[in-house]
Amino acid sequence: MSLRVRLLIAAIAVCLSLFATFGDFFFVGVLGLTPGSGRIVVAATLLVIGVVWFVWSGAAVRRTLRDVRSRRAKD
Repeated sequence: MSLRVRLLIAAIAVCLSLFATFGDFFFVGVLGLTPGSGRIVVAATLLVIGVVWFVWSGAAVRRTLRDVRSRRAKD
């Protein structure tokens, strides 16, 4: 994994932790939603990020397997 991807993941993690900490103030005070909404939004965001990560990593594994198979066929 490249350094840029690691830095991106770290930045997203910091933003999500800040949002989980201070997001409730925004959703309750500004938007008028119920208390606990910030945690629900963070949980939904983590779910979406997890699904995207799972699909992306599965595609990377399939691509690697295809490359290995094509190299075996050449040899």
